[in-house]
Amino acid sequence: MRPEQSQENVHFHSDPIQKRVRRKRGGGCLRFLIMLIVTVLIALILIITCLGFLARSQYQTWEESFESNVVSQEVIEVGSEEHEKQLGIVEAKLEEFGSSTSNVEFIILAREGFTAFLVDQFSGNPNQNYQVKEYYSVGSQDEWDIYSKIYSDNLIFKNGLWVKTTINKDQIESAEIYSSNITVGDISLAEMGLGFVVDAVNDGYRNALILVNENAYSTREFQNIELETDQIIIKGRLNR
Repeated sequence: MRPEQSQENVHFHSDPIQKRVRRKRGGGCLRFLIMLIVTVLIALILIITCLGFLARSQYQTWEESFESNVVSQEVIEVGSEEHEKQLGIVEAKLEEFGSSTSNVEFIILAREGFTAFLVDQFSGNPNQNYQVKEYYSVGSQDEWDIYSKIYSDNLIFKNGLWVKTTINKDQIESAEIYSSNITVGDISLAEMGLGFVVDAVNDGYRNALILVNENAYSTREFQNIELETDQIIIKGRLNR
């Protein structure tokens, strides 16, 4: 039986110091999720260094078609009111999840919120030479597609470059999720001879999960993750 998603209202503050304090919360669960993000970050760096494989005209044709078919309200800008709202909801739930004393606890995050959290990690370091400024996601049972538009002075595409990461979960009780494909525009990394990048992402996530669970870096051992159309459900048991 799955728990019902909470409809709690979360209040936000405009003070930037309060925002920074808020984003430090979340305990071990937050650190675990950041480990997942780092593996994807490495993959994106590799993609950027290999953009010579792309044909500019082919990508631009795809981008025009993609952006004309996406509902503009569904593309979220980093730093927008909607982005900050989703971050606040996620971080409040992470804090509650980490501080709970129940033996088994669930955290339910909306797809939009979880995507905002992932993207925020990419855009939070002012020293990196690229940023994600816009994102968009679509979901179905056991599969999500997350589109991130990357901007960098190193890119030949000065108006940004859409990268899609497909995340999957098998129908077994496990905390393992994986990426089945990463595409730049409509060209998959496998077609570019870079299929090993997807393997590296999956290996990195798997190793991070083992590290967190076996070394008790989190207050909870992550036992199961479910991807549903509009939400992700994470099950954790208290470490003894």
